[in-house]
Amino acid sequence: MGAPALNALMSWLIQLSLVATKELGFKVVAIYGDPHNYCKHGFRNGKDLAISDVNGDILMDCLLMVPQTVRVRLAAGAADVDLFWPETAEPAPLVIVAHGFARRRHNMAGWGQHLAREGFVAAVPDLPAWSDHARNGRFVADLRAYLCAGESWSPRIDPARVGLLGFSAGGLATFLASADNPAPAVWVGLDPVDHRGMGAQAAPLVQCRAVVLTAEPSACNGYGNARDILAALPRVEHFSVAGAVHVDAEWPTDWKAEVVCGRSTDDRRSEFRRRATAALREALAVAPV
Repeated sequence: MGAPALNALMSWLIQLSLVATKELGFKVVAIYGDPHNYCKHGFRNGKDLAISDVNGDILMDCLLMVPQTVRVRLAAGAADVDLFWPETAEPAPLVIVAHGFARRRHNMAGWGQHLAREGFVAAVPDLPAWSDHARNGRFVADLRAYLCAGESWSPRIDPARVGLLGFSAGGLATFLASADNPAPAVWVGLDPVDHRGMGAQAAPLVQCRAVVLTAEPSACNGYGNARDILAALPRVEHFSVAGAVHVDAEWPTDWKAEVVCGRSTDDRRSEFRRRATAALREALAVAPV
């Protein structure tokens, strides 16, 4: 069999295997980096993950961490929350992770899985309100109190070590929750946005450590309007990720978001992950894994 015929046969077999993999309940994704790294830091879908390269070749499959999903009913609203638990017998610090506007908890599940593997309890909720950012902020504060005070969670969560992390509008919601009393140990904003000056107005009340990672200004991040929050904060650590698009901070993002906001890349996603993880580790006293 000549090389062209062999290549055609291999291509057909790959497509057949992809179809079979989907039928068996696997999630097939295309990746551009190391497949082992993607398995380690991949996103939650509740099933095995078959990983293919950009040409469709299945490279490997890996069993991903399946979160515990709970339905909470709080004063600010009811929502589903995915809880990613670290493999430790000791109480671990809690990080609440909030998604962006018009997104869902699944769009931040990669962060949840990653943080759990790094030794944190990661709580990734669906925010209850579409565009009521104040209500979403109250929900995050309520969720923190619920998880830290609930008897069923108390053996596994250290209520003295709590961090908030949010992307885009979720960055605003977690920021507003950071102005609540008692304050968390740290707030990490992943290219956060402000809305009608709400964040800037709340900034003087934020007493915790604030770490902000920003992408290049664009329509997707209100043309960089987080600058108003940065200017109003009493103290802040700001890192600009050169060349980054808004959805580099979302994990996992999708092609629809990339069409609107620009193509995400491994290097820029890694920069957001590295800096955010380092800030959380330092603020919450978690040793690197």
